[in-house]
Amino acid sequence: MQVCVYYNWKELNNIKIGKKENIEFNEYILHENNEPSLILPSKVYVEKITNDYLCFYFNFENISKTITYMNERNAFDILPNSLEVKIFIDYKDAKKNSINYEF
Repeated sequence: MQVCVYYNWKELNNIKIGKKENIEFNEYILHENNEPSLILPSKVYVEKITNDYLCFYFNFENISKTITYMNERNAFDILPNSLEVKIFIDYKDAKKNSINYEF
């Protein structure tokens, strides 16, 4: 599974170092086998650690009740009930205004 988040760099750059901000992003997409769905977070924050280093935190609860499938089956083979994601981002990893980490 893969989680994609689209965000606004200008808004992220306005966060002060050492501060956590609740920033709502445009989309939260959960993929299974390259089949997407939209999910809604329960809790979101971005912490600016240094000028070039950010921490993104996302918590998704009750995914099965809020998911919107965008595939023909209208289902996934595996669907987690909850998901917690904490990602550390270094601006030097950005290419064309996006960062893609795969786990």
